[in-house]
Amino acid sequence: MSLSELARDLKLSKSTVSRALNGYSDVAYDTRQRVMQRAIELGYIPNPVARRLKGGRTNMIGVVLPPPLMNGMLVEPFYSSMLGTLVFELQAAGLKLLITNQYSNESDEDVRSYQDMVQQNLVDAILILRTRVNDPRVEYAQNNNLSFITFGRTQSQQPYAWVDVDHFDAFYQATARQIARGHKHIAFINTSTEFNYARLRHEGYRQCLQDHQLIYRNEWQMMGGLTEMDGYVLASRLLKVQPRPTAIVCATDDIAIGAMAACRLMGLQPGKDISLIGYGNTPGATYASPPLTTMDPFPKENGKQLGMFFSRHLYQRSESEFHHLQKAMLIIRESD
Repeated sequence: MSLSELARDLKLSKSTVSRALNGYSDVAYDTRQRVMQRAIELGYIPNPVARRLKGGRTNMIGVVLPPPLMNGMLVEPFYSSMLGTLVFELQAAGLKLLITNQYSNESDEDVRSYQDMVQQNLVDAILILRTRVNDPRVEYAQNNNLSFITFGRTQSQQPYAWVDVDHFDAFYQATARQIARGHKHIAFINTSTEFNYARLRHEGYRQCLQDHQLIYRNEWQMMGGLTEMDGYVLASRLLKVQPRPTAIVCATDDIAIGAMAACRLMGLQPGKDISLIGYGNTPGATYASPPLTTMDPFPKENGKQLGMFFSRHLYQRSESEFHHLQKAMLIIRESD
């Protein structure tokens, strides 16, 4: 199947089909979608190497995954669901996702990974995950006039496109739920506040305590990794603090599940003797014992929003105006 044959089948000019396949915004969105769909149906596969050699577009979006988790998982369940949805959205628009990973949390490695993609002309745009409060990847993309979107926000004053969860509100809700259940001694197991989402979660938790005239205690704050083992270790320390908290808000479901194990080891029954709330609404939360009350951040909806940006705004000058703030929803089960 050649480009000319595809154009004849669609009853469009060869140049229109070519521009549609390359995502040019001067071709109507509906036409681009129709061309992409027909190209897939007929098995037309443009050569990305030839396109790059001609200085054209690659129709590839680059993303660098965070380092693998200590439990051996390549990526958290949230990102797996979100990126899986994004792949389907991109396919419908004739785009693909180029995924690589880094091996440490060093910010220099973050930037180098994206530099490699851009300098080799492998991608048309980049997706930046797990943003820091001050993120050198965002600064690099802005300084080099790259097309990009972040999942998460930073404190950069320059405009850029982003999709994010309302982390402040999510952890305000989770803390308010604990207060509504009668708890006054509420602890928080968080991840590093160098990441903007963790900072916002901490602010939501703290603001809720303040609004309800409850004491914020430094000794009830634990910070660490994202796995069940991290939750187990940090909760074990937390439960030795006096006065001991009667409720714990956790940054992830895995942390909460690990914390449950620590509670049981100390003779405390989650949902009866101590209350726990997670974040993520992962499959593990449903099958935990007891089933975990959690915040659902709707990863698939976030993936759809990212796909919308890339399919509709990728090559437009207004791309920096694209923003989506996703509200999380409390899923009540039995752990609180």
